[in-house]
Amino acid sequence: MDEVSAAEFESKLHRFWKNTKSTIRISNSSLAPEDRGRLLYNECQVRQEKIKNSELPDSTVAGTYHALANGSKLGWHEDWESRLKNGK
Repeated sequence: MDEVSAAEFESKLHRFWKNTKSTIRISNSSLAPEDRGRLLYNECQVRQEKIKNSELPDSTVAGTYHALANGSKLGWHEDWESRLKNGK
């Protein structure tokens, strides 16, 4: 995988995360933020994505989401950025 393909792959995953987060927030507003975060995490973990029209092992998407979260590019709790800044 080349650098451009990798960046495009991460961008697709980030876009899915962002759209799914918004959908879950709207459709599950009665749930606690932690539960909405669990739903978001679950949706992202089962996401299927291709690179250059090639199928990927299931672990590739899940692992990339973990790397993005570990790199503070996204989070599961809807207030993940403020929690990260405040050390919660």
